[in-house]
Amino acid sequence: MGVYQRNGIWWYEYSFNGKRIRKSAGRDATKEEAKILSAERIKDIRQGRNPELREMPAFSFSEHAKEVIEKHYASKRSGWWAKLNIEKHMIPFFGDMLLGAITPEKIVNYRTRRLGQGVAHGTVNNERAILSKVFTLAIDWERLSYNPVKKVGKLEQPAGRLRYLERPEADSLIGASPAHLRPVIISALETGGRLSEVLGLKLDDLDFHRSILYFDQTNTKSGRQREIPMTPMLVDTMHVMLKVRPLARTLKHVFIRHGKPMRDVRTAFTKARQRAGLGKDVTFHTLRHTFASWYVMDGGDLYRLQKLLGHATIAQTQKYAHLAPEYMKSAVRHMGLRHKTATIPRTREASAS
Repeated sequence: MGVYQRNGIWWYEYSFNGKRIRKSAGRDATKEEAKILSAERIKDIRQGRNPELREMPAFSFSEHAKEVIEKHYASKRSGWWAKLNIEKHMIPFFGDMLLGAITPEKIVNYRTRRLGQGVAHGTVNNERAILSKVFTLAIDWERLSYNPVKKVGKLEQPAGRLRYLERPEADSLIGASPAHLRPVIISALETGGRLSEVLGLKLDDLDFHRSILYFDQTNTKSGRQREIPMTPMLVDTMHVMLKVRPLARTLKHVFIRHGKPMRDVRTAFTKARQRAGLGKDVTFHTLRHTFASWYVMDGGDLYRLQKLLGHATIAQTQKYAHLAPEYMKSAVRHMGLRHKTATIPRTREASAS
């Protein structure tokens, strides 16, 4: 590796991924300038970066991130959530920084800022996943050679107590909610659906004749359809809500506001939670935990709960098992001989006495 002159032009060369690469320093470049270019490529290689990146077109984070929203997330089920985070948090932080200038240290600084804003570890980890996808697409689109997010690990999430609402708390939350939010909360409590699943409901997903609600595969996290029996409370809520929206009957979605499908209710939920006197540990996802907890505490079995929640394995559902009344004691009926008139065998010692 080094620099050399050919036909009056200075060239430099270096090895990368087992290949010898030769580059022209330019018609008017000097020997010293060729040495600088060579040194820059060698430095890139030693720091784990692709030296060819220096010849890639420079994109700012905001410019690239907006394309990611448009080209990648627009068609995704979770696209609204990614769009919200990119536009509200990531673009304001990274702004017009060039993609190649965003280091793992800057990503740690972003994480520290979000934690300082009171954001939970789990939420920060979800944002990290979105940010990682942004950089992965930059590599795929040949705008970057490495993903700096991979050098920033996930935060450990504290186990904590499984938070679910007591029935009076649920009543308070519903009572403190505005009219457009109330049926959304009731639907989550009555079905165990995630926020994206509930807001993604369409009129065709409601079968009032069979009293069945469908979370179809385009809305569910697992990509599988679920059938949820509709409770009398849910049926009544849906009937009342659909009667007061005659102008929106041409729209396919169940939950409509201002003539458009609802995309997010987090701001309204936060205000309702505060009015109800509930703490920050209550999020919309708490309603899903509440559904599952009430089901188990009322004697429901874990197998059917797994199907209702759409868990891939029973292990995911086991976290609710301890809530069942007399959970361990109820195992007695499955243990031992179980015969009322069973005779205890006498040992030889007992016979001798």
